[in-house]
Amino acid sequence: MKMNIKKFVLCLFVSVQCSHLSAIDGNAFLELRRSGEEQVGYLNYYILGIYDALDKPLGLSDCVGGVQLIALQDAVVNYLEEYPSARVLPMYSLFALAISDEWSCDIPNEALNKMQEKLY
Repeated sequence: MKMNIKKFVLCLFVSVQCSHLSAIDGNAFLELRRSGEEQVGYLNYYILGIYDALDKPLGLSDCVGGVQLIALQDAVVNYLEEYPSARVLPMYSLFALAISDEWSCDIPNEALNKMQEKLY
């Protein structure tokens, strides 16, 4: 089933605004990423939304503050390709894991646990 990208972006905007960051998992992210260049641009906004939501609790700007969005997106894709079993996780978790893996960011586990408790 192919996703309608405009509906996806709308859902994404609403979900990020409401702090429901688990709108899609790694499988859906990869499907969108592989479906064409236009989706890569839209996914940058998704990555930006996750980054903005996680920056303060995880201190991401200290680690990847000057990194381009496409590099963050590429890090997530690389992580998903290296660890296919992780694709079922929600994107906010995958994003934090990928950033930590790529740039050796010190992301505290307790912060991720607190976010999960808030979301579920």
